[in-house]
Amino acid sequence: KQRRASSFLYSVILGAAQPNPGTQTVERAPPCPVVAPRAEWPGFRVRCASRNDGRGRCVRNPDAIIAVYMMASRRNGTLYTGVTSDLHDRVWKHKLGTFKGFTDDHGCKGLVWFEPHLGMTEAIAREKKIKKWRRAWKLALIEGGNPIWADLAADWYG
Repeated sequence: KQRRASSFLYSVILGAAQPNPGTQTVERAPPCPVVAPRAEWPGFRVRCASRNDGRGRCVRNPDAIIAVYMMASRRNGTLYTGVTSDLHDRVWKHKLGTFKGFTDDHGCKGLVWFEPHLGMTEAIAREKKIKKWRRAWKLALIEGGNPIWADLAADWYG
C-alpha cells in the first residue's frame, strides 16, 4: 500500500484520518493515530511533529498537536496564553511545574481552552492576537467552549 505523506499532515473528519491531498506519495508512511479529544473537533487537522532525538535523527511524535492554549489557576482566576507544537507534552510540563516563571508562580495548571492549528506560523500569529485581547474577551472565548471551566486535560495522563 502507498500512502500520501510529505509533512505528515492528515485531515481528521469525524474521527477518520485521511491523507492530506497534494502531498507526494511515499512507501507506507506511518499512520497518524486519531484519539480523543481530537475526534470531537470536526475538520481538525493533525500534524505529526518531528523531534530531534539528540543523536541527529528525527523522531516523529504521532500525538503532537500544534495549538494555542490557555491555562488557568481556577475559574475566573489567573490566565496564561501560550503556543506549542506538542500540546500534550506542554500541558504535562505546566502541570508538573517544570516551567519556572509565570505559570508556576500563579498556579496555572488547568487547561481550559485550546485551538489546534496546521502550522506554527499561524499558531504564533493567533497567540499574539489573543495576548493583546482584553481579559473579558478571553473569558468569553473560554466560556463559549468550556462554560464550567473544566480541565480539558484531566483524563489525558491516566
